[in-house]
Amino acid sequence: METGDRAIIKMKEALAVDMIVNPMAYKAKVLDLDEEKENISFQIEKKDLASIAQDAIYEVTIETGTNNEVYLGNVVERFNDKKGSIINFHIKNGVYIR
Repeated sequence: METGDRAIIKMKEALAVDMIVNPMAYKAKVLDLDEEKENISFQIEKKDLASIAQDAIYEVTIETGTNNEVYLGNVVERFNDKKGSIINFHIKNGVYIR
């Protein structure tokens, strides 16, 4: 995985009792990777971040060019800045290749 790789982010499990799984898939681009902390920062194409829950498990598929890397984890932070709509994602599992 490298900065600039494309990604698709989908909610897999809602953790809150009254929450339903959002079926929407979000297109994103990798901005930064912290391998030691197992965090990835993404720029999301969607401007409204309210629909991206922080109390849910997401599946992230990153298109690396040769294979797709798939991660499970959660969104730990979401915000808008000069780069656009940003989410910080924490990996809960390792990587598996599709």
